[in-house]
Amino acid sequence: MPAKLNDQDLMQLLLSDHKASAQHMLMCVLECANDALRTDCQNILNKTLNHQKQIWQAMNQRGWYQVQAATVQELARVQNQINQATQQLQMQ
Repeated sequence: MPAKLNDQDLMQLLLSDHKASAQHMLMCVLECANDALRTDCQNILNKTLNHQKQIWQAMNQRGWYQVQAATVQELARVQNQINQATQQLQMQ
């Protein structure tokens, strides 16, 4: 008899599927030469990202997906890295 999945298992599967779908849709956007198809892929990607966030929030509220809060120093370091990367892109 197959094992039964509980709500947490199902939510984890949904989250994983949405992450994989987002990766595939991002590749579609990046590789698409047709503007109309690219726009459709971008719209699907945005919807997928929104669904993923809703699933994550539901899991987090139930205590099924806990994250460690970043320190102020960690946030500042990452923001600095993003700013540097943005400046380098603007110089090109």
